[in-house]
Amino acid sequence: MRARELFSNYRQRVEAVAAEQTSLPARSAALSEILRQFEREVSALGTASARLLCEELCDQLEHEALNTTSKYRRDVLMRTIKGLEEISERGLRPESACRRTEERSTEGSSR
Repeated sequence: MRARELFSNYRQRVEAVAAEQTSLPARSAALSEILRQFEREVSALGTASARLLCEELCDQLEHEALNTTSKYRRDVLMRTIKGLEEISERGLRPESACRRTEERSTEGSSR
């Protein structure tokens, strides 16, 4: 998929979660899955294009979050922004996500 298609697709998916008004665990699970899929798909674009797409999507979602009157919708949008920023900071490489998961499990087992 091209960057514009990814932008539209994932923006619509996040908006769908925001419109559902589900419980916190269901909402968190849905957003986590969306963000995992986004990271996998956007990594094929190349680092610079992927980061630009993340920034554009964050900017759009932030604008919408600041202008909504719905606390639920704002929470969904802000959680998504945070997730996108984390993806961008990791460098948008699928292996970096795996490494972070391994580090967390190692940290947990050493305690």
